[in-house]
Amino acid sequence: MTTDTLTPTAPVATRTWSAVLFDLDGTIIDSAHDITGSLAHTFQSFGHPVPDDATLRSYVGPPLVETFRLSGSFDEAQAAEAVAVYRAHYADYVLASPVFPGVAGVLERLQAAGVPIALATSKPEHTARAVLENHGLSERFTVIAGADESVGRSSKASVVAEALRRLDELGIPTDRAVMVGDRGYDVQGALANDVPTVVVEWGYGSPAEAADAHAIVHSTDQLAKLLLPPPPAPTISSRRAPRLLGDDDRERHRRRRAVAQHDLGLTDRERLEAGIELRRAVVLARHELDDRRIGHLGHPGGHVAVVGDDEVDRVAERHLDGRALEVLHLDDDRRQRAGARLGRGARTRGAPACVA
Repeated sequence: MTTDTLTPTAPVATRTWSAVLFDLDGTIIDSAHDITGSLAHTFQSFGHPVPDDATLRSYVGPPLVETFRLSGSFDEAQAAEAVAVYRAHYADYVLASPVFPGVAGVLERLQAAGVPIALATSKPEHTARAVLENHGLSERFTVIAGADESVGRSSKASVVAEALRRLDELGIPTDRAVMVGDRGYDVQGALANDVPTVVVEWGYGSPAEAADAHAIVHSTDQLAKLLLPPPPAPTISSRRAPRLLGDDDRERHRRRRAVAQHDLGLTDRERLEAGIELRRAVVLARHELDDRRIGHLGHPGGHVAVVGDDEVDRVAERHLDGRALEVLHLDDDRRQRAGARLGRGARTRGAPACVA
């Protein structure tokens, strides 16, 4: 497929497909080099001029008999002989063709999502199976259908019909099947069976061949998005809903606070007043200590003393009334027990014993 920008002839939207049919050459494997080499050998073997590279690449995909006959170099009888020469030469190279990057991942994701996958290729079926097995991909396919001249199955339409028939036999719905290919032969063969086609741009077709396609994709990411079923919509049960406090929770919380306050022997008013008194005392203590520091500076050899928190606390205690001191000097054991019940841990000396 050329790099020209292609416009879909139908709306492109992700939908749930009941089955996905894949072409092989130009869609899964990059076989153009090996196929055109064998085609060139065949033309040379019959003494015919070898077409240019672009013409040889256009022969990749269609049934071989049709390819040789339409080339104008072979009549009906010679076309059949040419197929035999071609296959004898191509047998040495058929397993050498690599898988297009990203395609194996798409197949894996489709299988993991439970989407049945079928192969519908103009290659002989036994050859197609060998190619997939060589690349470790055969296990991804529910059905592998290819050409079989012994039963007259050579056109793309007949191969697609056979793939659909085998899927039906397995009880797999085919009413929403889709074809993935790179050539107009894939599009028309699928349409003959009422199956839409997604054309991949990394193949060997031309923009004109995609005129009747359902959609055109230029990357395996786009292909996966188009083929994979949409993710399920999130439900309330699948999310972690925020927990709201009920009446029981509030009552338990009130009881825990009441027990903690009982251990402290304090009322809310006493705790509030002690905290206010402490903050007032600390302010007064800092003013007193600042005055002392200034006084030191006025004497010969005076210096600024570094005042620590302990000194501030000591001075502040002189500014506290008796009840505030009693509240703030509760023994550590009682405060730790109460703090644990409130989920706050032990308080340090010089801070309000409990904060609401």
